[in-house]
Amino acid sequence: MQDATIMGYDVSAGTMILTNAWGIGRDPHIGGNRRKNSCPSDFSKPKWTS
Repeated sequence: MQDATIMGYDVSAGTMILTNAWGIGRDPHIGGNRRKNSCPSDFSKPKWTS
């Protein structure tokens, strides 16, 4: 491992980095707010079942 710079922050080797996956998934600049385009019935049962 080696030291790195991530988005302007100096990060020492061995440092644990935690990400906010919930926030990333709702960032309109990255993936958009998918809740606007989804419907609860989309998730009611798998598409491969009859």
